[in-house]
Amino acid sequence: MNIVLGTTNPTKAAYLAWLVDGLGLEWRGIEALTPPAPETGQALAENARVKALHYSRAANSLAIASDGGLHIPALGDRWDPLLTHRFAGDSASDTERARALLALMEGLHGDERRSFFVEAVAVADRGELVGEWEAPGKAALIAEAMPERLIPNFWAGSLLYYPRRGRYRTELSVEPGAIEAEAAAWARLRQPVQAHLREWLDR
Repeated sequence: MNIVLGTTNPTKAAYLAWLVDGLGLEWRGIEALTPPAPETGQALAENARVKALHYSRAANSLAIASDGGLHIPALGDRWDPLLTHRFAGDSASDTERARALLALMEGLHGDERRSFFVEAVAVADRGELVGEWEAPGKAALIAEAMPERLIPNFWAGSLLYYPRRGRYRTELSVEPGAIEAEAAAWARLRQPVQAHLREWLDR
């Protein structure tokens, strides 16, 4: 059985593939599926659901999609997790996005820079919702200066510093199969996604 990975982001595609690895599903990308799914939901879970339903209809098959956002409590209304990727403009580069966020957080120090990712995932089959899940990641601090490098397609995560490890996200593995505890949003999603899909596939 085929499953479409509902994203054009290769890093996220690797995580989605990891979530369904071992279930006997043949995954493929969405390059030939147009138009792209809208992201007009009022919550991460809603966007994930809309994308999964959209791509499952377009491909006439099973589809998995996600939407994630960085939560920064100290910024209050000045930051919307739904716009993590687009807050600096749709055409901004990863470097421009990173610099814009660091500028927005100027004057905040220590625990005021606490943040965490939330990831929502949904699976649909030919226009019917199969399941949806959401999980938070471990808390981290946003760096006060630009790191030496940004992880491709993972600019926001590249700014995170984990005090308990004394390391930046760029110093930790970003391979889905070697997810560190700090990337627990994806790690926490894998078991419930796999358990639900395994039961659904066995019907």
